[in-house]
Amino acid sequence: QQSVKDAFIHAWSGYTKYAIGYDELMPLSQHGVDGLGGLGATIVDALDTAMIMGVDEVVSEAGSWIEKHLLDRITTKGQVNLFETTIRVLGGLLSAYHLSGGEQGMKLTHTGPKPTVYLEIAKNLADRLLSAFTSSPTPIPFSDVILHDSTAHPASGGLSSTSEVSTLQLEFNYLSAISGDPKYSVETMKVLEHIKTLPKVEGLVPIYIRY
Repeated sequence: QQSVKDAFIHAWSGYTKYAIGYDELMPLSQHGVDGLGGLGATIVDALDTAMIMGVDEVVSEAGSWIEKHLLDRITTKGQVNLFETTIRVLGGLLSAYHLSGGEQGMKLTHTGPKPTVYLEIAKNLADRLLSAFTSSPTPIPFSDVILHDSTAHPASGGLSSTSEVSTLQLEFNYLSAISGDPKYSVETMKVLEHIKTLPKVEGLVPIYIRY
């Protein structure tokens, strides 16, 4: 257990030394890259892990960066992938909300911003990501979203990954539950209803489905 914790702290230290604010650290060249839209994905992705491990210093550093910078990134950045942004950034914010005590959550930490900070940023991001659903002619969402103007477009070829569009429900349903706004759940659950109507082979739809 301690070895896993040490490895996490080592990885975080390298990231903060060479790539703080970037999505990812390139460990050999020791520089940061924004391969996931420039929302500081590693920071948000690591926060709930730090909370579970009880690494308060990382929780404080990551939480402070999120509070100071993430909303500005969300409102000014361009194209992001719906799936990756949902599981890494939206999911990370929602986990941080729960683990810091939001909505009678676990409250594993007493450092970092108040839980409502994570929730409000998550709602802003999710509102923009919803354009992937509302822009599509079918309940299957487009794959890519332009954050700064809340527009969306399909992937090249017009295909969507079945595994991606049918797992977004976890984050969006939870956001509806804690925010009291059903729109997030309504849009994502339409995907599952639509999949039920598609042709199947031995009960299975293909790996990719068309919009």
